[in-house]
Amino acid sequence: MPGGHIGVGIFFAITGYFLVSASKINYKKTFITVRFYALLLSIVALICLLCGYSFPGLSIYGVLSSVFLCLTVPAFGNIWWFITAYVILLFLAPAINNLMKPDGNNMADNQINTIRGGGILLLVWILGYGISWFPGTGICNLWRAVFFYMIGAYIRIGQSKISFLESKYVSSITLVVLWILSSLFMTYSYTNVFDPDSKIKILSSVSLAFNEVFVIPVFVYIIFNEFLQKNIPYKEKINKVSSTVFGIYIIHECPFMRPIIWQSLLGMSDIQYHSTWYPFTALLSIATVFLVGMIVDLLRQKYAERIMNNWTDKVVLKFSIR
Repeated sequence: MPGGHIGVGIFFAITGYFLVSASKINYKKTFITVRFYALLLSIVALICLLCGYSFPGLSIYGVLSSVFLCLTVPAFGNIWWFITAYVILLFLAPAINNLMKPDGNNMADNQINTIRGGGILLLVWILGYGISWFPGTGICNLWRAVFFYMIGAYIRIGQSKISFLESKYVSSITLVVLWILSSLFMTYSYTNVFDPDSKIKILSSVSLAFNEVFVIPVFVYIIFNEFLQKNIPYKEKINKVSSTVFGIYIIHECPFMRPIIWQSLLGMSDIQYHSTWYPFTALLSIATVFLVGMIVDLLRQKYAERIMNNWTDKVVLKFSIR
């Protein structure tokens, strides 16, 4: 199902929407969150090893090497691809913002800015994001971050309007069609990626690339605009829950925590997958992981964030004095 791919695009688009007008980007908050979970999850993994736990699909060397990278270079140790792409994106954000921000206030300037912004997006889409999905490039995740960030930035600065999608019926039907198409492309791609026939493997790669380059961006654009048009008022509880999503991702996508959560605790492939109730138990498992992860991150925000924030400030001050 395309939910995860769409969610990633929306997250980067939200980042671009808010940061394109920001005068200062807060790198410290991301650093503190990643560093906290890198330490916490590494401790959990080491305790599991000492207790004799056998990580499904991982050797002891694999676990220890991942723990080492997690403790030393969590953002660039190939532990979480999303964090690597996100951190690089934050450093690129000031340059992207300068590129996307409009000039002038009159109607003629707005039209020029619309054309200019659209042209920049088109170039990034074709020459960057599109080409990155060709097999062997290995840079699709970074271009994904940049491209969807620019979509959010483009929407924020008021240069993005497609009249026929303003109808809620047209946009809703379009979203359903795109979801079905994306599901079909992804199903074909993932079920045939290891097929011995080279032609089928190529078609599988093309199917995945078409989905990522064409279907997902349109879906993200439409659904992002849909929520913006609803003018949803500020809700403190919703914002509080959304603030935990990054931490939830770090927990359940950690390479040595993933087998503990999904295999050992929840039995996704060994037990649930073979059950007739699998669709329902899978949804319940996802909700459980989200709820537990949210509680953990709320506790982190309440008790650990301030301590780590003060510690980081002291370290930065110490090095700045030197």
